[in-house]
Amino acid sequence: AIRGFIGDHYKEYISAEQFMAAFQAETEVDLSDFFDFWVYGGTIPQLSLEYKIVDDKIKGVITSDVPFGTFDVPVYFTTKGEAPSAPIWVEVVDGRGIFESPSLTRAAKTKVELDPNGAILATKRKVKRNRKLSLD
Repeated sequence: AIRGFIGDHYKEYISAEQFMAAFQAETEVDLSDFFDFWVYGGTIPQLSLEYKIVDDKIKGVITSDVPFGTFDVPVYFTTKGEAPSAPIWVEVVDGRGIFESPSLTRAAKTKVELDPNGAILATKRKVKRNRKLSLD
């Protein structure tokens, strides 16, 4: 969608409405909530992830300093000597998303990464192990 849009509007000034309309036409998805939150709202969140190890799984919570809206954030688990896992996508609703990893062979030796490839626009991404984390 981006390549097509840039090709069609090379060196032109465009509006957010034009951009949204082009993406919606390409994807057939209503993007009004996305644009309201990320474009018109002008709010870029800081994300943090806290986790604990329970048996062979990693359980945790992602929080955002923006307490409204819904978006998905990828979390990766990498154990030394093993191929990195496919990400799990955590739905963050109104500033909070809870997750649980698949079973891991060495959970205690697994590196947890919050959106390492920058799929989500964020000003900060922090990860912290918290043995006493409550997921209620």
